[in-house]
Amino acid sequence: MTVSHKLINPDKLTIAARDHLTQKGIYLHNGLARCFRDNLISIKAAPKNVNRALRFMDRLIKILKAKGHDVYVRYDSTYVCIEQEEIKISLRETLKREMVDNGRWKSAKYSPTGILAFKMERFPDKEWKDGKLSIEEQLPQIIAKLELEGMELREKTQRRQKQQAEDEIKKKIERELRQKREKELLAFKTLLVNASRFHQATILRNYLNKVEDSKLKANVLTEETIKWLDWARKKVNWYDPLIESVDDLLSGIDRDILALEISKRL
Repeated sequence: MTVSHKLINPDKLTIAARDHLTQKGIYLHNGLARCFRDNLISIKAAPKNVNRALRFMDRLIKILKAKGHDVYVRYDSTYVCIEQEEIKISLRETLKREMVDNGRWKSAKYSPTGILAFKMERFPDKEWKDGKLSIEEQLPQIIAKLELEGMELREKTQRRQKQQAEDEIKKKIERELRQKREKELLAFKTLLVNASRFHQATILRNYLNKVEDSKLKANVLTEETIKWLDWARKKVNWYDPLIESVDDLLSGIDRDILALEISKRL
């Protein structure tokens, strides 16, 4: 996993970053040239360290791709995809902060240190930088940590997906049970309403029979009463849940509540 002292057959991502970082007149922020545009890998380095930064990133990218992983840029951020999981990465040259006396007050001044630092931007972030070992010498550890992080993220994703699937099954069971209970309750309410209607229809028929018998015994069963009894018995047959005969004038009436159906009211 050694890093070459020359940029040899660079990856297309490295070429795009090189063309940007080595252009004449590039703007330096705190002494650093940086990739901040879309489709450029995340590198910040002083001009004299740009080539080293490019060689390191190029070697990193090639090793990752050779292992079957993908490296890509989305907007202005660089990602490595391991085990179908995204890990954000970046390379920067660290800065030294100094307080400068401007006469009336002091202000902070930043300048490049020549120390390169590679960051894996996860929570918590993990960073490797030049020290006893250069970041080039730490490349095996960086690759191993990225792959381990990818596997751990995949395991977390799989656990989360499994839990989501189990939760969905549980919700489905609860939803189906609720629907069954609602259907059962509606069926029972219908039974109760029909029984009540049948009971009321029986009471009405008994009442009409009593009226007719009373009129007959009193010998006062008039034609008008006979017509009324016929009318009343037809209404009872319309109301009786076992018969529900057709009645043109009561069309659109809800038998259960004896009111116009909602759709007829609108």
